[in-house]
Formats: sequence, C-alpha cells, structure tokens
Amino acid sequence: SSATYGTVVSYTVPADSTFELWAIEVACDDYDALQLKLTIAGVVQFTDKQVQTPFNPQFGGANLVAGAVVLLEAKSDGSTSIVVDGAIEGRVVS
Repeated sequence: SSATYGTVVSYTVPADSTFELWAIEVACDDYDALQLKLTIAGVVQFTDKQVQTPFNPQFGGANLVAGAVVLLEAKSDGSTSIVVDGAIEGRVVS
C-alpha cells in the first residue's frame, strides 16, 4: 500500500522516430483503492483519477516526437495493497 505514485508502465519514443499513441490500458485488483496519474510528453492528462472497472482511454494515434515519454502511474488509498497492470498501445514510425 502506498499513498505516493509509482510507475505502472512507461515508454520513451526512440531517437529519430515518432510514435502514434492509440490507447492506454489499466487493470487493478481493487478499483476502490486505485488512483491514477497519466503524463504524456510532460503534460499531466489527469491525476488522482478513480475508475471502477478496467480503464482504456483512447488517443486516436496522437503523434509524439522523439524523446517524448508516456508515463502511467498509480497509487492506493494508503491503507490497501493493490496490484495494478497497464499497457501502452501504439506504433513507432521511423
């Protein structure tokens, strides 16, 4: 259990490439305790987001430049241990 954010999944766009971001996927064993934070290319998309079911926001192939980072973080309510899994869906374009 932790009341501070920890990395679930992260991706950095390789040098000399761009990345088409399609979606993020999140699953957790206890949604009542889960809070999420998503940062894309240095811009926080949401923080302290609570969801009640598997979460799959779509980004429609948003183009990210070389060096851009997609970072999904999670934390619990501080008193509950949780297991969180996540994935970043997209395609590298050289």
